[in-house]
Amino acid sequence: MLLVITPPHFMRETVKRITDPDEIWKIVPVIRSAWGMEDMSSLVKDVVAAMRFHGGIVLGAYDGDRMVGMHFSFPGGYRKGGRVYLYSHMTGVVDERKYSGIGYALKMEQARIAREMGYSLIAWTFDPAMSLNAYFNLHKLGAIARTYLPNFYGTMEDRINRGMKTDRLVAEWYIGGGQEFRSVVTP
Repeated sequence: MLLVITPPHFMRETVKRITDPDEIWKIVPVIRSAWGMEDMSSLVKDVVAAMRFHGGIVLGAYDGDRMVGMHFSFPGGYRKGGRVYLYSHMTGVVDERKYSGIGYALKMEQARIAREMGYSLIAWTFDPAMSLNAYFNLHKLGAIARTYLPNFYGTMEDRINRGMKTDRLVAEWYIGGGQEFRSVVTP
């Protein structure tokens, strides 16, 4: 049995898929209104918790009780071919501990857990203009990059990206043995 739901004939609103990264900003006031959420920082925690529950990984690097590094990733899929991989969205270290090996340790633990979970590929985007990060991704980790995404995130408001285009390369890190030479993301 096929269930078809049509909007009421009096509905003026249209529902459409959002593809422009800058259009995503418009969901923020809707979230604030619908959930009464003034402090949007709690949304980050909620989204990361949902990602973890649905096949993602969340890691913390600690110095005693203080978290000095973090990572989170979630399942992704090819637009063509249907293969599932792990999308590594963020790995970060507090300013005063950058370049100390914490980021590398987080990535190694991510790869270990990802293999245990059955992933053979981890992918993420990175800014090709950030040479130290590009070196880390391509040389130290051994990832490859074959896909260029112009202005992938649209406007960003963080200290690193403010006022700049967010062009990105997609890193493909094969962690499960033989490399497959097929692009992870097709624009």
